[in-house]
Amino acid sequence: ADHADHADHADHADHADHADHADHDAPWYRHHEQPDSDNIAGENDDDGHGHRHGEQDTHIWLDPHHAEKIASLLADRLSQLDPINRDLYQRNLAAFRAGLNEADRQVAERLAPTVGIGYFVFHDAYGYWEDHYQLASLGYFTVNPERSPGARTVSRIHQALKKSQAQCVFAEPQFRPAVVEAVVRDTKARIGILDPLGADIKIGAQSYFTFMFQLADTMAVCLLNET
Repeated sequence: ADHADHADHADHADHADHADHADHDAPWYRHHEQPDSDNIAGENDDDGHGHRHGEQDTHIWLDPHHAEKIASLLADRLSQLDPINRDLYQRNLAAFRAGLNEADRQVAERLAPTVGIGYFVFHDAYGYWEDHYQLASLGYFTVNPERSPGARTVSRIHQALKKSQAQCVFAEPQFRPAVVEAVVRDTKARIGILDPLGADIKIGAQSYFTFMFQLADTMAVCLLNET
């Protein structure tokens, strides 16, 4: 999954390189609620290659239900390969399930006040997470993480932010601050930085739960305008 996600980030950057050259007709964002709107991205991404996450979302780890299934499959496979330590793998699985249930409860509680508060993202990666916690994503913007979008694209994004009254725009660590600031400038939208890979989280028995809390807290702080 990590390899696929890295490739996806690169794909977004490659696609967006063309956006400013064809800014007059580039599908610069996709809206999740009104697919028939005149201002909505078409079937293709901005280079016409038809890249769409919605048809095959590879970010499966963002749904805690999928995480539990992955852990279960891993424990079963490890038990087959190393039957001597089967009990250890099953104990670890039981501990993970218990921790996951508690983490899921805490995250749901943290995000509950944000339900219905609209936002956009810079990467169409959060569908599983949003569905699981019933979050009000308005869509995603297609922009180059390295270069500020053209004036026409910025204008259209600003119109979308104002029309939808989006409270936040969530970027990711690879996006240059100037790019993010250009997108939200002169709007009321706040900026949050999400990391769907949890790159700064130390690997350990609690890592996935830490990842969940980090993602939830970043979203809640921005959406609820916490200081």
